[in-house]
Amino acid sequence: MLELATVESTTSCLVCNRPLSVLDRHQNIRLCSVRCRAEYSRFLPGQTCGYCGRPLRPAELAAGLCEGTDCRLKSAEKHVREKERLEREERAAAARFIHEKAVESESIDYPLTIIPSNALRIVDLDMERCQALSDHIESILDAMTIVDGKEPLPGPLPTVVPLAPELLNLLAGACSLCRGDCCRRGGENAYLDAPTIRRYQCDHPDSTPREILAAYLGRVGGRVYAGSCIYHQHDGCALPRDMRSDTCNRYYCTELKAFQQDASESKTDRAFFVAGSRGVVGAAGFVDQDGVRTVSVAIKDLG
Repeated sequence: MLELATVESTTSCLVCNRPLSVLDRHQNIRLCSVRCRAEYSRFLPGQTCGYCGRPLRPAELAAGLCEGTDCRLKSAEKHVREKERLEREERAAAARFIHEKAVESESIDYPLTIIPSNALRIVDLDMERCQALSDHIESILDAMTIVDGKEPLPGPLPTVVPLAPELLNLLAGACSLCRGDCCRRGGENAYLDAPTIRRYQCDHPDSTPREILAAYLGRVGGRVYAGSCIYHQHDGCALPRDMRSDTCNRYYCTELKAFQQDASESKTDRAFFVAGSRGVVGAAGFVDQDGVRTVSVAIKDLG
């Protein structure tokens, strides 16, 4: 029997590891000779790597893949994707169960929409994060161009399709149930940029750079969500909308963008939102023009 190749490569024979010709590689031929093809044909399913196709050594058979770095990475990525898929299915099943029970009790049909949920925990603010925010804002202030001794007006806001007030109310209700999953990437800069700071300065023309910095730092609370935006607190964003970036004011998650489209077409004025992270449901509630009415999502209700 030929000695099996030990190096994973798309440019070498699966059996003997001999370099393949350019023509073989172009035609996706992975075996260099009749002898290697005959040797390879003896392997049963499960005896070759599920990713690169190389024959497996005895120590590799249980895992079903070789020791190649690329194959190990692909296997890990597949495992993560499969785990995420199962978690989505678990969340969807729980959401449908909660929706069915809640609508049955209300005797009103509120269409179901599943949205993300913030599952982070509240912690004491690390002062190093506050210093990083201060450095970020100071760098913006330092870089802002002065024209004739005055700060230039901010540029025009991005063009967006205006949303009906009724739809905005539904979206706001959904976001209150989610509690800020989209804030996780805000970090210590909170998406603050020069146009945001310029707009604040135009709204407060007598403010000095030091006062602007103090205004933003003064909004930071002592308790924030771990691993999220520095302004992300238990009751939402600590910044009023006129101090937030356009990114924060205009962003909607993929699920709510799809909901906007469906709601605009169907003219719906109500919805039942279930907010969940991974396989766990965090909150659920009826949302209409009267506001949000949450329902219990205790674990005992999901049995």
